[in-house]
Amino acid sequence: MIDLHIHTELSPDATGTFGQYVDSAIEHGLKIVGFTEHWDFDRFDPTCNFDIHRRSQDTCRKYCGPIEVLYGAEIGYHRIYEDYVTKCLDEVKLDFILGSVHEVEGLMIAEVSETGKFFERFGKRGFQIYFEAIANFAQDGIFDVLGHLDVIKRFSVLFDFPFREEQYKTQIIEILDILVARNKALEINTSGLRQPPGISYPSLKVVRWFFERGGKHVTIGSDSHEPAMVGRGCDETIQDLINMGIIDITIFKERYPVTLNVIGEPGRWVVRKLR
Repeated sequence: MIDLHIHTELSPDATGTFGQYVDSAIEHGLKIVGFTEHWDFDRFDPTCNFDIHRRSQDTCRKYCGPIEVLYGAEIGYHRIYEDYVTKCLDEVKLDFILGSVHEVEGLMIAEVSETGKFFERFGKRGFQIYFEAIANFAQDGIFDVLGHLDVIKRFSVLFDFPFREEQYKTQIIEILDILVARNKALEINTSGLRQPPGISYPSLKVVRWFFERGGKHVTIGSDSHEPAMVGRGCDETIQDLINMGIIDITIFKERYPVTLNVIGEPGRWVVRKLR
């Protein structure tokens, strides 16, 4: 029904046109989609992605069709570019900003080879270092939604470093408390369901911690990088949340959170918009 994390060919690691993603979303029964091209300021010239987002904005804003299209961006934010990012955000009007940490200590922890180098360098302490980076980002970052909180587990298991969230609960709770204090949303990224962990980023256990700490907003996203992946795992995750007694899913419009009340069963969900 909802997928707020989609990359098209405008992102350097994705394939497929905007139209192909929309067609796939309609085919899979989605009602609301959010396009979130990568906007990275850590490894690239910080100015290089600006035109991409103008093009993405123009495409999203011109769309008129049977599903609702939101325009977002996935920002890999670093403090040194704060002034530039603020300027860009004033010029490109987004529905929402998905803030993600992809690089820690100069290594891309969302890529398999560099994850190996990361754990070769830091061992088990790498998890602690990673969550310290997330906490700093949560405190300082410019975003509406914190993306894939524990994506470090994507490939860690391949290097004999399986992730046990209970071992890092103190650090995770610290991050969740920052999100709650700043009234930010937590993304449930379903790509982990089809990747080595076989579980979302973060798990539903962490999502429960978030709500227990007073969190109000969660978003759902497939992190799709090819049209066939649009919506993958999203309906199942929404149903899992309903089974947990959580019926509020958040979308954003012009940086403002809009709560969707979801009840019922897949294909027969009843949705109310609350503000």
